[in-house]
Amino acid sequence: MKLGIWNVDLPEYGSSKLKEIKSILLKEEFDIIFLTEVNASLEFEGYKSIYSKNSPFKNTSRNYNPPNVYHQAAIYTKFDISKNEIDDETAINATSCFTNYHEKTLELYSCVFTIKDRWAKWSNMKYKDRVIEQIKSFDALKLENTIIGGDFNCKSNSSYNKFGYISVNEFVEKNNLNWITRNEEDTCQQLITTKNFNAEYELIKNKRLSHHPLVIANITF
Repeated sequence: MKLGIWNVDLPEYGSSKLKEIKSILLKEEFDIIFLTEVNASLEFEGYKSIYSKNSPFKNTSRNYNPPNVYHQAAIYTKFDISKNEIDDETAINATSCFTNYHEKTLELYSCVFTIKDRWAKWSNMKYKDRVIEQIKSFDALKLENTIIGGDFNCKSNSSYNKFGYISVNEFVEKNNLNWITRNEEDTCQQLITTKNFNAEYELIKNKRLSHHPLVIANITF
C-alpha cells in the first residue's frame, strides 16, 4: 500500500501551485493520501475524500472566494470510506475514517498539531493544548489496522515544540505502536501505525511548492 503525507500550505484554486501539487500526487498513484493545510478544491478523480471542519484560522491575504474552502486536514483514498466520528473541537484540526483494503478494515487519522492559535485573536489555546487535544483523540481510536499521520509541528532531535514529541512518544510506547518517522530530523510530518504494519519511506523536497517535503511511504502487512 502506498501512502502520501504532505502539508501543501493552502494552495489557491486555479493557481499553478495547486495544479502542480495535484499533478505530483496523481503521478505517484497513492492508495491513500493524508494532506494538511489543504484546499477542498484540490480533488482527485477516482478518490474519495473526507475533511476536517472548515478552518477557522483566517488570513486576510488569502482568497476565500468559492470554490476555495480551506481545511487543516484531509484524507483521500481510492476505496470507499465511512466517517469515524471525533470530538467536535478536535475536528478543527483532524479527520478520521474507515476504509477497506484487501479485505482489511483500516482506521485512518489525519491531523495537525496546530500552532495557528498564536495568530488567532479569538483563541486562547496554545500548542500544548492542541497536542493534549490530539493525544486524547488518538486514545479514543480503536487502534486496529490503524494509520495516523500529519503535521505534528515537532520532530526528532529538536527543541522546537518538544512537548509534542514527548507526548507522541508516550502515546506510542503506551500502545505498543510503530512510529515510523520517530528519528526523522528533516520534517515535522509524522507517520504512526499499529504493529501489524511495516513501512519504509522517503522524503521528496520541493520548497517552491511547500516548506514541507512530501512523505512517500510503502506500507506492508
